[in-house]
Amino acid sequence: MLFFVILFLGGGCALLASDLIEITPVTNQILLLHFDDGYVEHHGLGEDGNSDVVHQKPFSTYKGENRESYSISSADDANYAEAQHPTQVGRKSKGKDFTINYGQGTPYVMEHFIYLKLPFPMQEAHSYNIHLDRLAQNGDDFSFRFDIPLVRSETIHVNQIGYAPQAPVKLAYLSHWMGDLGPTDLSDYNGRHFSLATIGPGAMEVKYRGEIVLRKKLETDGPDCGYPDHAPYGSYTDADVYVCDFSDFAEPGEYVLVVDNMGASFPFRIDKDVYREAFYTTIRGLYHQRCGTALEEPYTHWTRGRCHHPAETDTVILSEWMYMDGENAFTQLPQYATDEKRPYWGGWHDAGDWDRRHLHLDASQALMLVYELRPDNFSDDELNIPESGNGIPDILDEAKWNVDFFKRLQDEDGGVHGGIETIHHPQEGVGSVEDRDQWYAYAPDAVASFHYAGAACQMGWCLKLAGFPEMLNEYVESAKRAYDWALANTRPEDENRPLVRDVRFFAAAWLFKTTGEQKYQDQFIADNQIQNEHTSLSEWQQREQEWGVWTFVMTEQPGIDAALRTKLEKATINWAYSVHIDNARRRGYRFGNNWWMPVGWGQATIPRILPLAVAYHLTEDETFLSYGYTTCDYTLGANPLNMVWVTGLGERSPQEVLHIDSWYYHQDKGMAPGLVPFGPYRYDEGPLDPWGHYWGQYTAYPDAAEWPSHELWFENRYSPDTNEFVVNTIGEAAAAYGFLGSPGGKFTAVEKKESLAIADFKLFANYPNPFNPTTRIAYTLSYSRHVLLQVFNIQGQLIKTLTDAQQGAGQYVVRWDGRDDRGRTVASGLYFLKLQAGQKVAARKMTLVR
Repeated sequence: MLFFVILFLGGGCALLASDLIEITPVTNQILLLHFDDGYVEHHGLGEDGNSDVVHQKPFSTYKGENRESYSISSADDANYAEAQHPTQVGRKSKGKDFTINYGQGTPYVMEHFIYLKLPFPMQEAHSYNIHLDRLAQNGDDFSFRFDIPLVRSETIHVNQIGYAPQAPVKLAYLSHWMGDLGPTDLSDYNGRHFSLATIGPGAMEVKYRGEIVLRKKLETDGPDCGYPDHAPYGSYTDADVYVCDFSDFAEPGEYVLVVDNMGASFPFRIDKDVYREAFYTTIRGLYHQRCGTALEEPYTHWTRGRCHHPAETDTVILSEWMYMDGENAFTQLPQYATDEKRPYWGGWHDAGDWDRRHLHLDASQALMLVYELRPDNFSDDELNIPESGNGIPDILDEAKWNVDFFKRLQDEDGGVHGGIETIHHPQEGVGSVEDRDQWYAYAPDAVASFHYAGAACQMGWCLKLAGFPEMLNEYVESAKRAYDWALANTRPEDENRPLVRDVRFFAAAWLFKTTGEQKYQDQFIADNQIQNEHTSLSEWQQREQEWGVWTFVMTEQPGIDAALRTKLEKATINWAYSVHIDNARRRGYRFGNNWWMPVGWGQATIPRILPLAVAYHLTEDETFLSYGYTTCDYTLGANPLNMVWVTGLGERSPQEVLHIDSWYYHQDKGMAPGLVPFGPYRYDEGPLDPWGHYWGQYTAYPDAAEWPSHELWFENRYSPDTNEFVVNTIGEAAAAYGFLGSPGGKFTAVEKKESLAIADFKLFANYPNPFNPTTRIAYTLSYSRHVLLQVFNIQGQLIKTLTDAQQGAGQYVVRWDGRDDRGRTVASGLYFLKLQAGQKVAARKMTLVR
C-alpha cells in the first residue's frame, strides 16, 4: 500500500480551512497536493434525508490559486536551499460527498487537487519541505521525500489486482490531466525507461526494465468513442497517453512499476490466478443482493435479516399488467391488480431498489456461459455461500439462485411472470428487512417466458456438465412449457417486434441444443437476422442476437445446420473484432467495448469481454484473449482515476454507492463488497438535484464540459445515473474475471467461514502511510481473541511487538511511534506489519519516511 500521505511537522494552521491529506509527484517537477474539505454524516435506519449533516472546512480557492501561498525548501537540494515559490499553480476540484438536503446551505463537500509547477526538478532521495500560507487546517509545514521507488505518482496507471503471467499483453499507462493547467506534457519521458521492482522482505530489486512509448496523441489521433462532443477531443483522458509494455515478463511476485524522474505505481501482483480475488469479490456482490433470505455469519459480515419473504411480509398480489408493455409500473400494477396472491420469494435485489425482473436472468446467463467455456476454472466450496459444499460449483449455485426464482414464477400452464415490483421507490430510512410495501407480480408474458426458457435450459446444461445429468431434464421440461406458452400467447402485434423475436431466437437455440428437436432449429432459422459473416450480432434497436448465436455455435447436435453454424461462427469472430478489438486499438488505453456506447451506465466500469471469450473459445487465437486482459486491466485500476470499479477491492474503489442496505445496516463498514457502479457519466446538463448525474458535474472546476469523460465520477450515493448499479453489471464483471482465472484456483484471503478472527482485511490498515512520526493501525475482530501485532523490517527481522489494544470484539486502533522494542528511532524505509489472531494471519506493508 504505497500511496504517499503527507507528513505533518507542525507550525500554525488556518482556522476552518481544508485538510491537506496527500502529496504526490505528477513528475519530478510537478507536485500534486490533495485537499479535503470534510465529510457528510449521512442519515441512518429510521431517519430521513433531513438528518444528513455536512461537516466541512472550505478550502480558500482565492489563496490556493496564488503561487505565493506555497514555498518549497530543502536541506539537501541546493536549488531549494532558499525557499522557492512554484512557477505556476493549477487546480481541479469536485464534490466528494453529498447530502440529500440540497435546499439548505451547501449540500456537498469538496475536494481539491492543487498542482505546483516547480522551478527546478526534484532530485532522487532528497527531502523537501512544503510551506503553506494558512491554507490547511492541519498545519503549515509538511515534509516530502522524493524516493522514487517508494513514492506513488498519480500519473502511473496499473491493474491494482495484478497481471496473469500467461496474459499475452501486459501494459501500464502514463497520462494525467491537471484541471485548468490542462494535460501533463510527458514528451520528455518518451523513450525513457521504466522498471518493475519487487515489494517484499529483502532489498527492493529491479526485475525488469522497458522503454516508455507514446501510444496516442490527444490532439491529432482522434477521439476515444463515437461522440467527440462528449468531452474535449472526445477523450477519456484529455491527455497524451504513453504505454509501459512488459508483456514478456512473467515472474510471479509483488511489484511496483517505477518510472525514472516520476515515481511508482500502486503495488500489484503477477500470479497465474491473480483474477481469482476479483471474481470472488464480484460474484459475492450478487450474494449480497439475495432477496428472501437472511445474510448471516459466517458467510458475510454485511449481515441483515430475512427480507421480502411471505413468513415476514404480505404475499404478492398478481397483476394483469405485463412487464413487456412498459409504461409506469408503479401505476399500472395496482391498477390492473387481481384478487389472487402468491407466496413468491427469492431472486436478486435490483440495485437501490428491491424489485426483481426477468432481465436479471442476463446475469445468470453470463455466469453460466463462462462456466461452459471454462468449467475447470470453477469449483464447489470456493465462494463461502450457504450452498458451498453441496457438490455443485459455487458459480452455478449463485446463478441457480436467480434462475430458480423465475422457476417459482412459472404458472401451471407454463407462463412465466415478468418479475416483482411495488408502487414506489424505497422510502428514506427503510432497509429491505423493514420494507412492508405491497408487492405485485407482473402478468406472464411472451418475452419473460421465452427468456426464462432459454436460461432454464442453460442452467440444466451446465448442471449436466458439472456432473448432475439428472437435473437437466427438470429444467428442460420447465423450459418447454414456458416456450410453448409463449408461442401460444405471442400477440399478432408483437410478432415482428425485435424484443420478442430475439428472445425467442435465444430460447429456440437452447431447446435445440438440449433436445436436438428440429422444430426448435426451424424457429431459430426463422428468427435469425445474421445474414452474412459481417452482420453484427447486436445493433441498437434492430437486433440483440448474440446470446442465441453463441448458443448455436457451441451446439453439437447431429442434425445441426452445419453451413449456418459456420456462417454464425465467422460472424461471431468478426463481431468480436468490430465491437471490441478495433475500438480498443483506437483508444489511448487498450480498453474495448462498443464505439457508439455513450459514456455512462457502466461504459467505463464493466469489462464487457464476453464476445472475446466466445471468439477465443472458437479459434484459440490469443489476440482475443489479450484484449480481454487489457480491458479488465482498465476496470481494475489502469484508468485515469486509478480506480478499481468494484467496491471493497484494490487500493482505491468506490466509497459511496446507491446501496440502501449498506447505508442503513452497516454505516461502520461502508459499502458491501463486490458492487460495480455505473460510474463516470459524460458531460450533460440535467436536473440540479442529488438524484441526477449533473449534480456532481455542477460542483466541478473547471467546468465539467472541460473534463475528460472518464474522470466525471463523483461520490454521490444518491445518484442512480452514476452511483447505482444493477445485478447485470455485477454478473458481467464477475463472469469476465472468472473467465480469466486459472483451473483449480481458490481464493482464501477474505471472509473464510472456518474462522472469522479477522473480520475485514480492508479494516486492517495503517494511516497515514507513509508516516512520520506515528501511524495508526486499525483492525476489526468478530469475537474476543488475543491479537499479536508485530513489525518487521525489509530483511524480515522483528523490530517491534505492539501492545494488544483489546480483549473483546469490535474495531481497535494501535499506534506505532517509529521506535523499536528498545526505544530507538528506526530508519526510513519499508516495514511489514503482521497481525495474528488465533490461526489466522494477515500482513500489510507500511512506509516510514523521516
